[in-house]
Amino acid sequence: MKPFRSSPLPAPATILARVPFYATLSEDLIARLASISRVARVPAGKMLFQTGDPCPGVYVVHEGSVQLRHTSATGKSHLLRAVGPASSLAEAVVIADFRCPVTAVAAEDSVLCELPAEALRELVEREHGVCLALLRAMANRQRKVVLHTQNIVLRDALGRVAAYLCERLGHGEDDLQPRLGELRLTLLKRDLAEHLNIKSETLSRLLRRLREDGVIATEAGTLRVLDLAALRKLAE
Repeated sequence: MKPFRSSPLPAPATILARVPFYATLSEDLIARLASISRVARVPAGKMLFQTGDPCPGVYVVHEGSVQLRHTSATGKSHLLRAVGPASSLAEAVVIADFRCPVTAVAAEDSVLCELPAEALRELVEREHGVCLALLRAMANRQRKVVLHTQNIVLRDALGRVAAYLCERLGHGEDDLQPRLGELRLTLLKRDLAEHLNIKSETLSRLLRRLREDGVIATEAGTLRVLDLAALRKLAE
């Protein structure tokens, strides 16, 4: 792997074409989006925006990951979403032009493509195809929020873990990148536990149970599903 600082930056069009919602656009529309975009390296820990700020733009992750967190008035923080390669964030906030409801922080050294808010809104007003792509992105994001809420509210801890793994196995977004039956876990265990609203030690115990039952195997940050039917049954 090349050092973070010496890796060449890809063109905006290359990054956008990897995102499912933008990949449906014509080459001309991707080129127009690319013309208003900028690509940058973002070090781990850098805040992109925080709760209450005007949103600077839509971000597309090329390398690394970004965490979206909500912090209460008492200082309690919850990980709402981890955004990984070929995924984006902040479409709804930019299009609706309201203040950021969450804080976004680079969880690791990352390469991001930013589509500045004002320029993107102007493009959306002119281009029907771009508007539809953003609507698809926002609709899919809303679906994921509903599924995550259902997972937290309606399932026990084991069911949450199983449902989370089942969903990510088939999607290739956020913190897991699927290849056949393998999932590369890039979230720290404590962050994943926080996201699922369980204790870190509980998550460790549940993963150990799934390994002992022959449902999964784990090695060096990679999780392999050995029995998908059993995992789905636990999720149900």
